[in-house]
Amino acid sequence: MSEVSPIKSLSPEMQLLCACCRVKPRAEDMRLQAGLATQINADKLLALAIRQRVEPLLYHNLKQHARGVFPDQVMEALAARARRNAVNSLNAIRINLQLVRMLRERGIPFLPMKGITLAQRYYGEIGLRHTKDIDFWIPAEFVKTVRDLLMKHGCQPHYEHDIKWALENEELRRIYPNHLVLSDPSGMHLEMHWRLTLNSETFKFDAAEMLACGEPVEVAGEPVTMMAPVQLLLYLCMHGARHGWWRLKWLIDLPQVLESRDWDWPLVLAEARRANCLNALLLGLKMAEQLFGWVVPEQVAASMKNQYLLNWQMKIVFQYLDKPEESLVRLTFAQKIYRLSLAESAGFFWEDLHRRWFSMHYDRHSRSLAQQAE
Repeated sequence: MSEVSPIKSLSPEMQLLCACCRVKPRAEDMRLQAGLATQINADKLLALAIRQRVEPLLYHNLKQHARGVFPDQVMEALAARARRNAVNSLNAIRINLQLVRMLRERGIPFLPMKGITLAQRYYGEIGLRHTKDIDFWIPAEFVKTVRDLLMKHGCQPHYEHDIKWALENEELRRIYPNHLVLSDPSGMHLEMHWRLTLNSETFKFDAAEMLACGEPVEVAGEPVTMMAPVQLLLYLCMHGARHGWWRLKWLIDLPQVLESRDWDWPLVLAEARRANCLNALLLGLKMAEQLFGWVVPEQVAASMKNQYLLNWQMKIVFQYLDKPEESLVRLTFAQKIYRLSLAESAGFFWEDLHRRWFSMHYDRHSRSLAQQAE
């Protein structure tokens, strides 16, 4: 008996979102979309699209069908949300350009992470990718300088724990969460990273090296350097895997990137091993195959066969893919084991334990630590 595809275990609404995963849908995507049209619940589809943050691309796909194939209420609601996202995207472009120019004037290295540059390069139209915040990397020694500059321009700390001692103490910053969040006066969140990942053992690329070999992209006439294709693919897979791929927005980036070029898969796999993120890469590629019909190359398929936890990891992701967001706040035991299964070095466990101890100590003694640092 043939094995049932995991995607068939998902609701018709979730299957429709997956069928709308491409900027340029294939003929089989269009047929699948039309076939699911009579099976969906309009309210559930809208709620799920919002939860997964894929409303712009969903609308882009559905509007290519004849009027009446999908309910008018769905199309009108999606059109409104797509327009709102287009406005947010324009605002994100404005903030990005201000940020790039401000940092360049001061000679501060800067590397965008996903966001506007990813949308520009791989979606072709920035408004097709959901826009909520702006993630960027800068060297750790510039964290306080850039934070102060942004606050002079009206930004405010988004979290209460963004305090002076965490910014000025290099040892604490090494084990402190890898970014700070500030809110722009328009409401846009700016996530300023001084490490590319929370646990440095899961993506062992040097950000400065990545910047030096990055790929140029033009955003509103301004040249910006983004991650090179191989490093971007690995970063997307690492980021999504760490979060359990519980938001389809992250998964939908994969078809755009994977189908943008012919890949040197031996090189990609070698780089993934070097960066300690092979498990995350293989899981991301497996999800792209199962959800979006991406064809797995032979070299990748051979590596997947040697990853004995891959099918179990995929099963965990599928269990939570269309769950309500509020149900994901507290990790289950299986999700905790899933996270540990992504580790590829003993250093991962040591760094994770060190950070957890610090978090507990910080919660108990934050006031006294702050006073000592002043």
